[in-house]
Amino acid sequence: MSVIVINIGERSDNFVNLFMSFPTPPSPHTPPPHHTHTFSLPLAPTTQDPNCHDKLDNCANIGSFYCSGIYQDWARINCNSTCGLCDVKTVTVYPDTGGFGGQGLPGPTVGGVKTNISGVSDPGWQLLLKGVAEAPGDLLATWKGPGTLNAQNPVARQLDNQLKENYKPSLPNYWDKCKFELVKLSVMTQGKENAYIIFNATGTDRLSWFDPSRIVNSSFGDLKGAQFDAFSMDGDPNSGRHFVITQSTQSCDMRGWITMTTKASSCFYERGSQPAYLYSSTGQAGQFGIDTMKADIFVLQGYRGVCFHDPINDVVSIGNQREPVCFYKGSKYRTGDTWQDGCDKTCTCVDEKVGLSRCTDL
Repeated sequence: MSVIVINIGERSDNFVNLFMSFPTPPSPHTPPPHHTHTFSLPLAPTTQDPNCHDKLDNCANIGSFYCSGIYQDWARINCNSTCGLCDVKTVTVYPDTGGFGGQGLPGPTVGGVKTNISGVSDPGWQLLLKGVAEAPGDLLATWKGPGTLNAQNPVARQLDNQLKENYKPSLPNYWDKCKFELVKLSVMTQGKENAYIIFNATGTDRLSWFDPSRIVNSSFGDLKGAQFDAFSMDGDPNSGRHFVITQSTQSCDMRGWITMTTKASSCFYERGSQPAYLYSSTGQAGQFGIDTMKADIFVLQGYRGVCFHDPINDVVSIGNQREPVCFYKGSKYRTGDTWQDGCDKTCTCVDEKVGLSRCTDL
């Protein structure tokens, strides 16, 4: 799970730069544990600490995108000076108490009866799916299906392979209502993003965004406008390959950019435990088994739109409306649902629209 960052002052994200430059960040340190929230508030202008400097020598090349949002903690450690984070005070709050991610923009002054006084919020990037190499289960079926997987497990939503299980929150199940602007597919190893592809998600459903005509940007320099022999989320059910983006395929002789394998085969790059997430490490189309490497995790993220996901409770709010659900001790119920709390109480979801549940002693 990404940390929640609140910036008081000028907004730091740059939507235009997102299309122009989206590099892979330089060799990051392991991200902090994701059971904390970090709130960052710029202090009054002061003389910069002479001891505050970049740890990496190529910080000028990473782009401003990696100075804020989910990457800000990484930037504070590795590119503190370049990102202007030397005078940022950090307060860590324990334990994890939930809330929404994203950046807030000042809203209008409002008043009157039944009026919400708030700013206009930008959800930023939000995690939709995480597949872990060698994890059990069918990731593609999980993505297509209506359910969730490990949705309230904080370890499962970390962007690493500490837990050998996949993760899917309820957020992608609201795709039609969320109206995401972009979808990002990426593969990562030890916290580092190995490769990514960003798609235009406007007007799509949960499956149709995966199309070459929708590519906006990619770490693969030759991907946009390339010729493909396969560009398919379903891939080939016989070979067990999904999320296939290839240039040419003749039996085991396969050249391309990325694929998910689920079946061991005689092809030497598909031997060993499955599933595996293979990507070309050359920054362009490569020969599978020669130019490719295996990633720890496969990640899908949605950008902007109108949905806000509370990953602690796995509750989705659409615009100003909260997901209609009764939430009780980590579980969600709909109107009319009944359940028993231990040996002492029986409970009923009275009104999911306002989250009202009522319990009576047995």
